[in-house]
Amino acid sequence: MHMGKTIPRRTGRRRNADATPAAGSAPKPGFNLSESPLLRLAARRGGAEPFLSPQEFAAGERLRADFERAGLAPSLSARWDRPVGGGAVPSADTGIADFAIDARRRFEKAIGCLAADLAGVTLDICCFLKGMETVEYERRWPPRSA
Repeated sequence: MHMGKTIPRRTGRRRNADATPAAGSAPKPGFNLSESPLLRLAARRGGAEPFLSPQEFAAGERLRADFERAGLAPSLSARWDRPVGGGAVPSADTGIADFAIDARRRFEKAIGCLAADLAGVTLDICCFLKGMETVEYERRWPPRSA
């Protein structure tokens, strides 16, 4: 039950990541900036001062990029590249690219610098692209408290 409150939906289409990066470079995750809750916080309308500075916005987008590059987003479909069950256990060398390992290290270091309660909100907003209203609703916080 949403108690009469409408939860905003994400809109916009996500572009595919570049499948063939140049030698030695990481592919750029395909982002639709219009789906970023940070964009709304960094670009206030009506002459109001933005809630986020350009540096804070860039840091949030870097965190999101590292989250995507590291492959930390939950899988929403079947994995056809792994055995279904009873098959061989993948070895330690699963073919994870160096850029994904580096992205995961950067992501873990950034999240590790945050307090535990702030890390969860940061993940929800920057990585899972939840709006402030959704975060407030899911955590049962009063409106406009996030």
